[in-house]
Amino acid sequence: MNIQQFRSDLKKALDREQKSANSLARETGIQQASLSRFLSEKTSLDGDAVLRLWDFVYGDSPVSATPTTPSTTQQQDHSS
Repeated sequence: MNIQQFRSDLKKALDREQKSANSLARETGIQQASLSRFLSEKTSLDGDAVLRLWDFVYGDSPVSATPTTPSTTQQQDHSS
């Protein structure tokens, strides 16, 4: 995925949900001007803003909320 695809998907999600960029900006805590410039292809968004919008666009988080830990085998391999 690239930023152009994310922008396109965001525009589709706004249409699908019949939501304005202003209301989405308020709900996600992203500055309205930043979101507007992103949608009009004038700037990009930082990673934090993309993560805040991800659930709205795709319906799920891009990263697991469950922390992972090494398996017992991996822990034993590194302890020798």
